Amino acid sequence: MVSSDGNSAAGKTDTSGVAVMEMTGSNTKKGAVPGEYGVGVRKWEIKEIPNPSEDAPDATSSVREDKLPKKYGSTEASGFKLTVGTIAVKETFDIPE
Repeated sequence: MVSSDGNSAAGKTDTSGVAVMEMTGSNTKKGAVPGEYGVGVRKWEIKEIPNPSEDAPDATSSVREDKLPKKYGSTEASGFKLTVGTIAVKETFDIPE
């Protein structure tokens, strides 16, 4: 997520879909600076594909496939907004199937 002031934070969801944000860039700490944020959401599936070579005939490579429409990954195009204050915020973003 990116704020109108240029601050950014990111998080990875757990198995229940909850993410804890951490500041990104040179100021890495848990949480986010208070402000208005645009939020992007991505869901990746990692697939292993065969990538044999002469030295490693059973080798594989990992390929990341985005499982959501591209617009949801953009903090500008997703339409998701979040206001962060001085206390913890919990927000749910519904993504149509």
